[in-house]
Amino acid sequence: MIVSKDADGLRFVLQTDHADIAGQLARRWAEPFAPYASVVLAADLHDEGWRTWEAAPDGPRSFLQMRPEVHTAFYAAGLDRVERLDCAAALLCSLHASGLYNGGFGMRQAPAELAPVAQAFLAAEESRRGRLGALDDQVRRNYRLLQVWDQLALAVCGHPVRRAAGAFDVARPAAGRLTVAPWPFREPEVAVAVPFRVLPERDWAGADAFRAALAAAPWQAEAVVLAAEPPGGQPG
Repeated sequence: MIVSKDADGLRFVLQTDHADIAGQLARRWAEPFAPYASVVLAADLHDEGWRTWEAAPDGPRSFLQMRPEVHTAFYAAGLDRVERLDCAAALLCSLHASGLYNGGFGMRQAPAELAPVAQAFLAAEESRRGRLGALDDQVRRNYRLLQVWDQLALAVCGHPVRRAAGAFDVARPAAGRLTVAPWPFREPEVAVAVPFRVLPERDWAGADAFRAALAAAPWQAEAVVLAAEPPGGQPG
């Protein structure tokens, strides 16, 4: 989950809803990419493994707070599901999952040391990719696009992102508004709805109590508009 402060407590956005937003951004991208259907599906499902954990969360845990043994297990299960749907999409999703542990294949600084379970996960995903297809220039380009959509979608969902995949500057000049430079979409503005729930910030008496409170919390939606940065860098 993406957890952030809200005026009324803590705001929770599901990773699977975040992935749906990444897919929406992919569909509105100006520059063509191929194979279109597989790459868009990868954007839709790049966090598919989270569906298992988010069905029964054990607490108000951000995606940044997951233990490797839990995270790698549900990610591997999610990648199995994507592979059954589309091998090209699964190849990109496998790269995304591995990139969370190895610094995005050079896009970010890799951790100095990895837990054995993370090392085993990386080895298993390298083996998966060996049977899914070659890592040619097109796949590498599509992986970079997936990272851009992932990070822009994180920004839309309230996670602090100032530069998406090292290529796009992101700012939040006002509530419900993001600017992106250079502007990468076909339309002059892109509007998305972010589903979320809010709970008071408190200590929960176990996972069952948290799950019950989250399930009872009403769904809300924030309208977020992405727009180009106007000349001079001042918000419009």
